[in-house]
Amino acid sequence: MQEPNFRPYGNAAFGATAPVDPASVQAQLLQRARDKFEACQLLASEPAGGDVARTVIVSVIAAVPVGLALLFAFALSQDRTSGPLGVLIPALIALGFASIPVIIFLRSRPLTPKTAFKEFFRSLGRGSHKRARALAIANDLDDFPRVQPLVQKLGQPTGMPYRFADPGQFKLYWDQLLRPRMPAYCRMAIRNVRETPVAANVVLVEADMTITTNSTLWGLFILMGLVFGLVVYAIVDAATRTTVRLPVRKVLVKVGNEWRIFNAELMGVDEHDLSWLQRQR
Repeated sequence: MQEPNFRPYGNAAFGATAPVDPASVQAQLLQRARDKFEACQLLASEPAGGDVARTVIVSVIAAVPVGLALLFAFALSQDRTSGPLGVLIPALIALGFASIPVIIFLRSRPLTPKTAFKEFFRSLGRGSHKRARALAIANDLDDFPRVQPLVQKLGQPTGMPYRFADPGQFKLYWDQLLRPRMPAYCRMAIRNVRETPVAANVVLVEADMTITTNSTLWGLFILMGLVFGLVVYAIVDAATRTTVRLPVRKVLVKVGNEWRIFNAELMGVDEHDLSWLQRQR
């Protein structure tokens, strides 16, 4: 597993052996973190809630087996030779499929730091940028310039500044890291999640993340035939995909009853140098 680049702005982000230069970029970033934290405690914020868009999609997909199971149960109910158990089994199957969207919605609510952390990155992996933005504190989505960190094999960082106040620039920031070849898929495996309280209503969440990306155009091999095409696609995809493993840490802040991402970048100085929290301890 490679080490992340904790110096995307040219300044040491943590473990400094000398005092931070008051005129440095790092000092400015830490002061911004202090101001941002104080402001987010006062600003009203719309609840993120559960992932409605994903719930709707899963509901539509689940409607097919639910409908078939209910039709089967109805047909059995008209058959006098079928006992109550014969009707009950397909009805329970229908209930099981119908409960999947409900479970997804309830489990996607950012009511714990761990859930908010996973939801943020999984939303980005699915390309649901609107959902990811909703999981960040509102005053982080401002005009402050963000520069993509340099992580070996991860995307195609441009070195250009991005303003998260603009949803389009937020999308570009993340797509150039996670989907450098469009159209593309991105899978995120999050393991070994650790939570460390660092202040009142503030938790540091750390995890090991595996990011796998590749072009979805290889799926056209399936047109060669279902079985043969799937085999060819699996081989080509495995040979050309990019896999990056790195440790990730994010500061989570409690806003109302929900937990939110404090910094919506991949890596931020304020997530590795927590000296800006000293006033809040």
